[in-house]
Amino acid sequence: VLAGVTEQQIQTLFRQGLAGFEEQVQEATGLDEFRLDYNLGGRLSKEIWASPYQEEENIALTLAKRFLLDRLYFRVKFAQPWQSFQRGELGNVQISYEVLLWLNKYLSLDYTKESFGFGSDQRQYNSLALQASFMF
Repeated sequence: VLAGVTEQQIQTLFRQGLAGFEEQVQEATGLDEFRLDYNLGGRLSKEIWASPYQEEENIALTLAKRFLLDRLYFRVKFAQPWQSFQRGELGNVQISYEVLLWLNKYLSLDYTKESFGFGSDQRQYNSLALQASFMF
């Protein structure tokens, strides 16, 4: 139980520490979203307490930007296993993206392509959706 609580606390502190860096990168590059994801709490828990943490460790980078008077939104996410990242291997990368086009104030068209798994186990999910929003 102590390892689980500590894992969550470490991850929370790590995310809070990264938030300032992510905001600086957003401001410097003009991106609407810059996010770096890595489960540091799980990694430390595995190393320190020999936790049975078995989830595959990945590092991910998400970038997003609005274009054309904020009517077109593009988000891309790159992810790869931590071990491949440490070795500098670029061949085992997942690329997922989303393109969102606001047709008018209430309607948007959303195309998403997501990748799951790595290497020969990689699967893809594609979706196209017409979204309507209305507030009372």
